[in-house]
Amino acid sequence: MKKIFQILSTVFLLLAATDSYASHYVGADMSYECIGPGKYRVRYQVYRDCRGVSADASLSISVKSAQCGVSTTLTLNQIGGAQDITPLCPSASSKCGGNGQYGIEKYTYEGILTLP
Repeated sequence: MKKIFQILSTVFLLLAATDSYASHYVGADMSYECIGPGKYRVRYQVYRDCRGVSADASLSISVKSAQCGVSTTLTLNQIGGAQDITPLCPSASSKCGGNGQYGIEKYTYEGILTLP
């Protein structure tokens, strides 16, 4: 169990060190859950400015660890639809709905990572 934790820690530290580029993404969260021996459900939530480009149907992340001999790409597929999470007054509408000044949508992506 300790070795798995070391592998995951290394993988996620390496992911944090890579460059990322976005157009109108205002934030993101990544988490994982152990679902069996060597298998992890990876969840990535992206927050998008509705005035920008549309969200992708899937995302790819690189998973690498020279120490553990892991080098792979994991595809995360969008689950569910976009959620408008714009903080608004009750009488206001968001840009995500079409006629507001601004708006924020949340998209959720998931994939299964299998480690040796």
